[in-house]
Amino acid sequence: MRTMRLTAGLSFLGMLYLPACGGGGGRPPATYTISGKMAGLTAGGLVLANGSDTVSPAPNATSFSFSMRLTSGTAYDVVIKSQPTGLTCQIRDGSGTVGSADITSISISCPSPWVWKGGPNVPNAPGVYGTKGVAAAGNVPGPRQGAVTWTDAAGNVWLFGGHDVSAAALENGNAPARNDLWTFNPSNGLWTWVSGADTSNQPGVYGTEGTAAPANVPGARAYAVSWTDTSGNFWLFGGLGPGAADAFLNDLWKFNPGSGLWTWVSGSNSANASSVYGTQGVPAAGDVPGSRAGADAWIDPQGNLWLFGGESPDLEQAAAYPILWGNDLWKFAPSTGLWTWISGSDTDSAGTYGTKGTAAAGNIPGARSFAAAWNDGAGNFWLFGGFYPTRQMGDGVLLYADLWKFTPSTGLWTWVSGSDVIDAPGVYGTEGTPASGNMPGARADASTWVDHSGNLLLFGGLGLGQNPDLAPGAYSDLWSYSPSSGQWTWVSGADTGSATTVSPVYGTLGVAALGNTPGSRDSAASWIDASGNLWLFGGELVNGTEIGTTSNSLNDLWEFNRQ
Repeated sequence: MRTMRLTAGLSFLGMLYLPACGGGGGRPPATYTISGKMAGLTAGGLVLANGSDTVSPAPNATSFSFSMRLTSGTAYDVVIKSQPTGLTCQIRDGSGTVGSADITSISISCPSPWVWKGGPNVPNAPGVYGTKGVAAAGNVPGPRQGAVTWTDAAGNVWLFGGHDVSAAALENGNAPARNDLWTFNPSNGLWTWVSGADTSNQPGVYGTEGTAAPANVPGARAYAVSWTDTSGNFWLFGGLGPGAADAFLNDLWKFNPGSGLWTWVSGSNSANASSVYGTQGVPAAGDVPGSRAGADAWIDPQGNLWLFGGESPDLEQAAAYPILWGNDLWKFAPSTGLWTWISGSDTDSAGTYGTKGTAAAGNIPGARSFAAAWNDGAGNFWLFGGFYPTRQMGDGVLLYADLWKFTPSTGLWTWVSGSDVIDAPGVYGTEGTPASGNMPGARADASTWVDHSGNLLLFGGLGLGQNPDLAPGAYSDLWSYSPSSGQWTWVSGADTGSATTVSPVYGTLGVAALGNTPGSRDSAASWIDASGNLWLFGGELVNGTEIGTTSNSLNDLWEFNRQ
């Protein structure tokens, strides 16, 4: 009897339990947390929001997590509701849909201000060469713009050439060019003069084409282009050489940082050589891009070197301003030593925009020079802005504000964003907040980086200035473009455009402080270090009032922490 009662009791309890275990409502669905990592949060006041759920990380926090858990299939969109005091934080990978695991991929970075890291805090200060091959605390390259840089496998930065446009440096009205080669070691902050002359306007020593030799050295130049190949060799093409007449170059050089030797690879050993196009798409021994400056360059995953556009001399002097602008695209294969003309021409050709966001065989950017360029690491080439062809001196300054992408695997151009109208102003939006309507204003000669997340960064450059009919001004703004979201973010700097000159604010050497800024400048050398910090060296200060009387050359060194 006791057994029967116990069995009956258990059955009754089981009937009561069944609805809770799935007979009616089932188990509650699994939920997941929304969290991420943080860097650079040195102040309070940051509020993050995901819908109605908010979290306020404490200063120096390295992570965050929302209290509300979400079910699979639920959308999340983390935004910055309030910025911390004195900082502008940014979100990466902040939106998506919850799957079957916690979301931990969101990152919040609060970049510290610019830091003046070295070099004089006044324009037009002389360089200090020291002893060739010996690093020293007092060494610093002289003031310059239009230099090129490379980064070696050890993280050291190499800087070559450029010219000085300050009034004190002008020689018979012409800016002297350099052919000195320097290295900078970010770990100890020291410069080393490696090779080249400590005087300006030196001619090149070409030696035998294709043969490395200790005496070989490229001649003085500015506004060349550079690549680093998959073997760690540095490449240099063209640029503007010294002299009263425009001395455009088309020589191609290779430098081996291990041996310290230069090799003249191809092109002419004299100035103002014309292009030899040959048959489009077919490599040939005689084909070569003509002399030019202000071109853009990329390297593809196969190690081929690519070259686009730039300014070249109008040898027929067909206009009051004897310069031609190109939109020709070339490829050089180091394995064969041959150039291939891919598309475009060097004769002021107009672009074909097509439909924004759509790649098409007929699309091509218009002829231009001094555009900003990036290689996104996924094999795509990117291009923004640049000078629009100006055939008469009275035409004023004309600038592009368009963003393009070229995909080597398909051979197609895509007009991605920005304006197809010349001299379009910027749309800044809210500092630190990406938006589909944001875009930098029309400019040329900006400095660029690609960060470790694949974002394209843009700083400064020449704009329209206070008197666009006479001379350009310069920007002091920093921008970031996300290829994944297709949105620009105004990161820092003035939103007043290039018409309002911003002077550098140096603060204390080596100390980050609110208000520090490199100021309005163009043609500065730039690189990114292994930690993802942005570096900027030299460039030109322009106030945008008159031609030829207001330029100052710089040789200061700056760092911007993106972590």
